[in-house]
Amino acid sequence: MGDSNPAGNVQMKVVKGDFGYVLEDVPHLSDYLSDLPTYPNPLRFNPAYSVVKQYFVNVDDTVAQKIVVHTDSPRGTHFRRAGPRQKVYFNPAEVHACIVTCGGLCPGLNTVIREIVCGLYHMYGVSKVLGIDGGYKGFYARNTVTLTPKVVNDIHKRGGTIIGFIAMYATLASRDVDCCLIPESPFYLEGKGGLFEYIEKRLKENGHMVIVIAEGAGQDLLSESLQSMNQQDASGNKQLKDVGLWISERIKSHFGRQQKLAINLKYIDPTYMIRAIPSNAADNVYCTLLAQSAVHGAMAGYTGFICGPVNGRHSYIPFNHITEKQNKVVITDRMWARLLSSTNQPSFLNPKDVTEIQEDEDPPTQMLDGENCKDSKFATKDIPSMS
Repeated sequence: MGDSNPAGNVQMKVVKGDFGYVLEDVPHLSDYLSDLPTYPNPLRFNPAYSVVKQYFVNVDDTVAQKIVVHTDSPRGTHFRRAGPRQKVYFNPAEVHACIVTCGGLCPGLNTVIREIVCGLYHMYGVSKVLGIDGGYKGFYARNTVTLTPKVVNDIHKRGGTIIGFIAMYATLASRDVDCCLIPESPFYLEGKGGLFEYIEKRLKENGHMVIVIAEGAGQDLLSESLQSMNQQDASGNKQLKDVGLWISERIKSHFGRQQKLAINLKYIDPTYMIRAIPSNAADNVYCTLLAQSAVHGAMAGYTGFICGPVNGRHSYIPFNHITEKQNKVVITDRMWARLLSSTNQPSFLNPKDVTEIQEDEDPPTQMLDGENCKDSKFATKDIPSMS
């Protein structure tokens, strides 16, 4: 059976097996074009792979989305495992590959671009690779640059990888942050248990305080204050307002009125400083695996997929999982609880919200990680992705 993928106008194949096994497969060229010729994978003649045992992925290899299950629960959703196949659906000598990047600045893409070019060239013998300059506009403007291993040799030194929740992980890693505000966890400013009360408490205890505000946090408070209409960008996405600067002004105004606690507030927007830092070793290794998995999948005839780790194994994930909803922090997950324990900040949840969360969850869900709390009021379906 097939489910329509409105984002890419391709079909996601759903294969069901025994014991509740479900494979959410990605489209393949043979689904649309019959009698396609195949070619032996050039990797069998590659000296780098000749010593690797079982370097071709079995056609039936799949990876389970969730590794924690009960004895009587179904096997659940699986994805096709990434990696090289014995046969490819393109003649490498005839392949003309193009690479395009779109959206905001993401220096990790430099590493991905390098490894795609080098992977195509060194693993499959593809020598014709173009880079499309200027995003999608470059296709019809014909702004292209020829990419070779020599051209891209050092570009990975100018890029990194942005980690699935920067604010949360940066807070846990630094140990210098006193409060982390994210869009998934609503908060309020004034009154008992509010942000202002917590700021006053921390300043009296330590004399200083560091607040990290994730992109998109507090948009509801800002909209109510400014009484402005929601604006959208050229793609129809909601434009996020600068809540950091707004909260800074509210903090200064609040404590200025009280006249009992003088504060010296510094506001820093590190957006491009974070995105432009050089990549580290872990970034480069991760991006290399993503790029090589993409090359293997494309040469094997798969399409309509993105590469991502699922339970430690790289897999091909259908596009619809990436476009159907945003990947959000699950505030009923243990990771968010770890952050609250690290900063000792309040959760900013009202007692009514906590009660509703507890009532929505059944007992087995409460004992598992947040990725299984899909019935929670604030939880979202946790689909693995590049982030």
